[in-house]
Amino acid sequence: MAQALKDLDQVKTEKEAVMAQGVTNLENLNAVEDLMAAQKGLTSKQEAMTKHINIFKAHFNANEKCEERRKEICQVVQTNGPTV
Repeated sequence: MAQALKDLDQVKTEKEAVMAQGVTNLENLNAVEDLMAAQKGLTSKQEAMTKHINIFKAHFNANEKCEERRKEICQVVQTNGPTV
C-alpha cells in the first residue's frame, strides 16, 4: 500500500507538471497571429493550425498517460486490498 501511495504521489507530480505546461501553452498561444500570417501568404492556414493542434495533442496525450497510470495503480490497490 505504501508503494502504491508513493506511485500515486509521483503521478500527481507528473500531472501537475503536465497541467502547468498546458497553462503555458495557452498563455503562449498565438493562433490569431499565425492565421494573420497565413492571410498575408507567409504561411498556410493548415501549417498554422497544425502547429497548434500538435501542441495540444501532445498535452492531451501526456495527460492521458498520467490518468492511465493513476487508474492502473488504483486497480492494483482494489485488487490486492490495503495490505499491499
